[in-house]
Amino acid sequence: MASNFTQSLSANRAGCAGCYLRHFCLSADLNDAETEIFSSHIVSQRRVPKGEILFRAGDPLDTLFITRLGSFKSSVLNENGSEQVTDFHMTGEVLGAEAIPTGYHICTVTALEDSEICSLRYRELEAFCDRDLKIARQFRLLLGRKIVAAHQNLLILDCTNSTQLLASFLLNLARKFEAQDSQKANSS
Repeated sequence: MASNFTQSLSANRAGCAGCYLRHFCLSADLNDAETEIFSSHIVSQRRVPKGEILFRAGDPLDTLFITRLGSFKSSVLNENGSEQVTDFHMTGEVLGAEAIPTGYHICTVTALEDSEICSLRYRELEAFCDRDLKIARQFRLLLGRKIVAAHQNLLILDCTNSTQLLASFLLNLARKFEAQDSQKANSS
């Protein structure tokens, strides 16, 4: 029997039009013809094996990514050179948006398991947003979700002891799973 990983990418050869995440992604409000244009000009899909680095801190922003399947971690090197995990990313989350203000990534993102991503060429996405208000609105919504997630991470970092930190981390992770389950239920 094929794994979910194998089934997912092969089942979505139709691009954005056939994607189970479409209802909360960039192509959510597009009709079929618009979706085909968007999908063929902006989006590509690929597998990312466990442990593969998607991008490193300091890399230029060329592409934004949306997690289709699997999970990733963001990390930075702290002042003593050890890795500090700053976030975990699950299905439907945008990766790489932190580079928009500067044009360079500030963290390294690594696959925690065999995963799939949609790659969005950033400059072409910007141009598409200039031409299509529906795409621009969806892009703002995706960025807004990132801002909310960043705010939740700041609240976790404000914890004064390790027990509070662990509890906050687990609550944040539970919220992500709950949101993911809700999105799956809404797409059914």
